[in-house]
Amino acid sequence: MLASALNGKLGDLFNEYDVEDFLEAYEQFKVLIPVGEGLWKAGRKDVGRVVGLLLDVVNDLAEDLQPCLARGHSLDAKRRKSYLDALVLEGFERHEAMQILLANIKPLNIMTQSVSKVATEAVSKSKK
Repeated sequence: MLASALNGKLGDLFNEYDVEDFLEAYEQFKVLIPVGEGLWKAGRKDVGRVVGLLLDVVNDLAEDLQPCLARGHSLDAKRRKSYLDALVLEGFERHEAMQILLANIKPLNIMTQSVSKVATEAVSKSKK
């Protein structure tokens, strides 16, 4: 009914998903909202305490790991400097060697950003 009234891509989207089934499921779900509100009001402070505790754990771990992280960063910097020096020793100009080094780093950063984006989207979808 609604899908037939719409043209183009929006209409195709509605044809792909059964809007009436969605609306029926939504009506059934809607009756749970007051239950959720009551649970939230009753357990809000407890949830806050648990989340606060978890954040304390995460922060404590991050603080405890700082020396290890610093060592890892230092080793990474030394490895990259060694690679840069090796490229210069092999005859590349320093600026050329730096471009090669950066070209090798860029795909890693793009991959890391891509993985991070996918993970963030997955977490967001699981929370809905």
